[in-house]
Amino acid sequence: MNTTGTRTVLTLFVTTLLGCGGPSRIDVARHFPLALKQVETVNVQVLRKETEITLTNTSARALPATTMWINRQYSRPIDALDIGRSVTLPLGSFRNEFSEPFRAGGFFATERPDKIAQVQLESEGGLVGLVIVGDR
Repeated sequence: MNTTGTRTVLTLFVTTLLGCGGPSRIDVARHFPLALKQVETVNVQVLRKETEITLTNTSARALPATTMWINRQYSRPIDALDIGRSVTLPLGSFRNEFSEPFRAGGFFATERPDKIAQVQLESEGGLVGLVIVGDR
């Protein structure tokens, strides 16, 4: 084999090895803040549609950008949510402290989907609960 062919094979081999290193850690993955207690529940409705959730702010106040928690385990940052606005988020974008995604289910899922039991937002004074409209 010539030098160019050897370099090509080596490059492909190294690229394959680097690509098989497993999932990279996500910077926002962290422990649930146990020191924070839930201080209130606001009228922001959470509706699950298989592999995503839709938040609708039906409260009388806008919510700032913060971190959202599902089941006190999975989190992700969210943008501010103005009064009367809705936002749809993929459940697979929520990660636990080990960077593992929320098991959202779906047609090709190999495991049973996680249920949503609790949804909270971090705030300066504690945690703010949201209203879950329904889950399977």
